[in-house]
Amino acid sequence: PIVGAPMIGVSGSQLATETCRAGALGFLAGGHLTSLEPLQKEISLFREKAGPDAPLCIGFIGHSSLNDTSGWNRVHKVLDTNRPDVVQFFAPGIVVNPDSGQSNVQLAQGMGSKVLAQACSLSEAQLALEAGVDGLIVQGSESGGHGYRRELGSGTFALSARVANIAGDTPVLAAGGIVDGRGLAAALALGCDGVALGTRLWASQEALGHASFKEQLAYPEIQPDSVIRTTVIDQIQNTYLSTPWPAPYDSVGTLRNKTTEKWEGRAADLAAAIEAGEVTDEYRDAVQDGDPDIASVLCGEGVGDIHSIDRVYDILTSISDDAMSTLRSLSSKHLSE
Repeated sequence: PIVGAPMIGVSGSQLATETCRAGALGFLAGGHLTSLEPLQKEISLFREKAGPDAPLCIGFIGHSSLNDTSGWNRVHKVLDTNRPDVVQFFAPGIVVNPDSGQSNVQLAQGMGSKVLAQACSLSEAQLALEAGVDGLIVQGSESGGHGYRRELGSGTFALSARVANIAGDTPVLAAGGIVDGRGLAAALALGCDGVALGTRLWASQEALGHASFKEQLAYPEIQPDSVIRTTVIDQIQNTYLSTPWPAPYDSVGTLRNKTTEKWEGRAADLAAAIEAGEVTDEYRDAVQDGDPDIASVLCGEGVGDIHSIDRVYDILTSISDDAMSTLRSLSSKHLSE
């Protein structure tokens, strides 16, 4: 009951392959899909490494990959050419083509794919259920990377439990702050069908991304309160990225660093500094150079329980074994009144 999240710049063919080899669903990151070639290359590599029987799973960012007719055409081509087993949509999870009236769920299911929608709120989950999705990923505010702003989101387990109550037979996967078997066991106890892992799989040998960023995830001094959900990073990056993140998804879970320490809670001052040309170039250079003191190291609040950069197969085997051990241990305990 484990899914590897489709993380832009992290989830490539090797990570997806090894996630599948461990018995989980490994996603490739289609992301914003501004170009077909990079994703098609990773799909070809995945087919070559994982074999023809491994499930092909691809994740897309809704607000950018489906933002115009060209985007819909690119997604259609990916689905038609490759016929993935599962696709995931996020930010938002449900998008309707203004030209045809067809939803992204209908498009993907028409190509034979199962559809997972990632929801950051109960209302998003309800909309996805009404659209006929095959499964839900419920993202709590403890998660790493993009998601609802802190003041809008809910905790992973509170939100996941509520969604599980209304989902009926539709599978629900909890996401956010889960990095080990205890988290998986907790999600199952709340009525979820499994979990989606992001940060824990980024802290793997097979994940893409700057080594200098990845190494931060296993530092002994990193704790849950080392992570902040902030709009600072998007306020900076949206000034130069071709696919800026819109509200309410324009916040990220990231390690605290000099950038967040200086600008958190100072949106107006940051806007003035950006306008004066004092911030953007330094930040963009830090991203390219892999400087974690300035650039964002995306991760969720469970990062404090990551102690090493391991092989994906070992990570997932350990999580599964620990979850079973935890559940057996709980079943042997007696609660007194």
